[in-house]
Amino acid sequence: MISQLEIDDLYKLSDKQSEEVQVLYNKIISEHKASFESDESVDFYTDTDQLTRFLIAREFHPQKSYDMWLNWYKWHKVALPNKITIDKLNKTLVESNRFYLHKHDREHHPCLIGKARLHIQDEYTWEELFSYFLFTLEKAFKKSDENGTRKIVVIYDRIGFSQKNTDSNSFTYLKRII
Repeated sequence: MISQLEIDDLYKLSDKQSEEVQVLYNKIISEHKASFESDESVDFYTDTDQLTRFLIAREFHPQKSYDMWLNWYKWHKVALPNKITIDKLNKTLVESNRFYLHKHDREHHPCLIGKARLHIQDEYTWEELFSYFLFTLEKAFKKSDENGTRKIVVIYDRIGFSQKNTDSNSFTYLKRII
């Protein structure tokens, strides 16, 4: 876990912004600590780096940042992206390389590539595709943290995409990701 001092330096936070991170942390602890399963999940859900990202995304507006965190927390408790393992995924889906990590860009951000032409409607369930995508996305996030870049690049490759790859249900399931 990264310290508050490192966060302040990494994100170039002012004293007031640094205080907002602590305020958000305290609010989450006071309202949700009982719902966390363990000390490990407390650390995960209140990670200072993650909280800072929520605040930055909502321009350091406390309530909007908290609401964003709460939506993420509720989603995370249902989707459990960090609990998906390669063993739980459909083997042929993984081998298809619909989504995969491919090295990094010039700034060392991991590149996650999705190939639209490989999607065939009803070949796999949306739950299988969603789990596979989340698994690959989590790998990209871990790689970006290891690299220290804290960012990833997503490339949506539509080369060879045609009508047979179109799936009207995809937008419904894409909303779950976004």
